[in-house]
Amino acid sequence: MINLLRILFFTLLFTAVPWKGWPSDGPPFSGDGRILLQTDRKVYVAGENMFYKLYMTDPKDTVSGNGEFVYLVLRNARSRVITHSLVRIYGDRAWGDVYLPDTLSTGMYQLLAYTNAMRNEGAESFATQEIFVANRFDKGLTALLKYTGKKEDTSSVEIYGNISGVLAGGLSVATEKKIYGCRERIGMEIRYDAGEADPVAFVSVSVAEEPAFFTEEPKRPGEGAKGTDPPERSVDPMTGRRYLPESRGYILRGTVYDEDGKPAKGAYVLLSVPDTLINLDYAVTDSTGMFRLLLNDHCLGKKIILMPAGSPGKKIVPDDKYRIREAYRPTVVHFSGNIREYLLKSQKIVGVRKIYGSKYVHPEKRRWKVQETRPVIYSRPDFTLLPSEYVPLRDLPEIAKEIVPYLKIRKNGDGFEVRVYNEKERVFFRENATVFLDGVPVKDPTQLMSLASGDIRRIELMEKLWFCGDVRFNGIVAVFSTNHALDRYRFPADVLTLKMEAPAAPSGMIMPRYEDPQGKEGRVPDLRQLLCWQPDLVLKKDQVKTLSFFSSDLSGDYIIRVTGLTAKGREVVAVSCFTVRRNGNEGVITEYGGGGK
Repeated sequence: MINLLRILFFTLLFTAVPWKGWPSDGPPFSGDGRILLQTDRKVYVAGENMFYKLYMTDPKDTVSGNGEFVYLVLRNARSRVITHSLVRIYGDRAWGDVYLPDTLSTGMYQLLAYTNAMRNEGAESFATQEIFVANRFDKGLTALLKYTGKKEDTSSVEIYGNISGVLAGGLSVATEKKIYGCRERIGMEIRYDAGEADPVAFVSVSVAEEPAFFTEEPKRPGEGAKGTDPPERSVDPMTGRRYLPESRGYILRGTVYDEDGKPAKGAYVLLSVPDTLINLDYAVTDSTGMFRLLLNDHCLGKKIILMPAGSPGKKIVPDDKYRIREAYRPTVVHFSGNIREYLLKSQKIVGVRKIYGSKYVHPEKRRWKVQETRPVIYSRPDFTLLPSEYVPLRDLPEIAKEIVPYLKIRKNGDGFEVRVYNEKERVFFRENATVFLDGVPVKDPTQLMSLASGDIRRIELMEKLWFCGDVRFNGIVAVFSTNHALDRYRFPADVLTLKMEAPAAPSGMIMPRYEDPQGKEGRVPDLRQLLCWQPDLVLKKDQVKTLSFFSSDLSGDYIIRVTGLTAKGREVVAVSCFTVRRNGNEGVITEYGGGGK
């Protein structure tokens, strides 16, 4: 019987089961829908935070995709990825912020949002936004010239001054008046006049001082130089796609190569997370050497260990989901005539905010339910030992000899034999047991032999032939250390350690309020160019929503943008504007360098 099992199952130290596909509770979200991406502004200074909002729709243009992961990428004009984040869609929407590093050079940048399944179609299916970022210390702003088209003197007031109320989709916005003072309360009404067939709209609201610019030569998101990588051939036999939707969890995909650099067909890949319980997940590669592992929240944000089973020399190359094959070519834009003055002023403002430590971003609590089912191998061990309950011993072989009768450790050449007593057969196994350290399987138990009683929290044994799927264990020895011994364990070259990215937490904007008249006399300047950012406002048919916020110490023209989607995926937009003027009652900012009465 044992020989038959050795033929049927993978009888090396570890084995793995193949990709099992999706759970049987219905088909996953197809991933053929689209994403709507919005930002609070279009022009920034390096060192600011950019707020964003994401909507997801299904192929029929109705809001869908609950639980799907979205990849958010910011890249520069040379197509180099500056920053990226993993965003989880909850309730068909998500929002947050992206910090624009101080080191960004002046120029156009592209923000992209896409799901794993959208990668099958390439960058043409991604949601994109182009923004302009000015470096805080670039006073010459010579880079403006290469991003500017026709040199017409068109101010933001001339472009937006006559636009007010309804633009698209029955959405309208209006303020109580058109001129306000600094640090004055501003109230506005947003109305959604829709038909019976489309009664709900989900919108974001942005109120910002910003010069206008518009596209002079529009390009499709994927238009431009293509990557030089060879086409990818492997597809999933069930769906006919290479990249699968992630509505059931995060998919870790990669390729295994043998010692000759060729894709390794039928190779087994094991995954473990350092933990207080032993855990193991596994997959087997297809004919192109590709594997997939479906992960839940237990792995996200943590260190994971990937190792190939069997003979050494294999190499695991994980899929880089933030690698975009299509190059980015910035759109030729037309800036308003006051763009240079606006940017110079904004640079000073951001500098002063840095000095005062003014922060307007606050994290929100996660809105999704965390699923952390651990892929444990057993629920209860056959034997547990706590070395702290015994006389201290100098190393693991002495611990096994003196206080663990079911464990036998013997020196064998340069290594050690680790055998567990087979309770059923009443004899020690002839093969070595599988050894785990802090929840992770290790192939070289020699490195554990120096662990003394004080280094070990507990030892667990499985004293029988044990199977987990296709995995066979000739007994299990699990050692849990008190001093993170796994961090000092030297894995072989074919083992890969990865730090998995955690989904970005949603965030919102802190908007100061000056209800108390004494607040207007504060000496700390309020230099917000973004007065209001409300990322998630739900409007019902014929409903009027009221919002209020306060102006800052900056006078100028401000633009209100209300944008979003209806429940059926129809885009709605409304734009209005107002002016803030100094009224003599607020703090006066001299060269944006300080405040006073």
